[in-house]
Amino acid sequence: MVCCILCGARSESKRIGKPEGFPDAPEKILCPRCGTIAEGEYRKAYDRFCVCIIPCCCKCNKTEPFVACSNCHEPIGVITGNKCRQCSVATSFRSQNCPNCGARK
Repeated sequence: MVCCILCGARSESKRIGKPEGFPDAPEKILCPRCGTIAEGEYRKAYDRFCVCIIPCCCKCNKTEPFVACSNCHEPIGVITGNKCRQCSVATSFRSQNCPNCGARK
């Protein structure tokens, strides 16, 4: 008799409060992944061990807190100095004009 057990890991992220010593998450961001204007939130990612597609209770490989989109939960990246003066939307990329309102930054 042959028995085969499939094991693996699944990556998940969980919303957390503002970590100590970190700045506030941006209020209005243009997400580079989903393209929506959403709120930024701090999240922490971890891997969860799975046996035959059933997740086990043990978590492993936790990451440092990161800013993510509240809509798609994907990491945003570095947002510094890329905020529109007119509509206050922050972006993770440099551009001369705001992709939301079209005003010069």
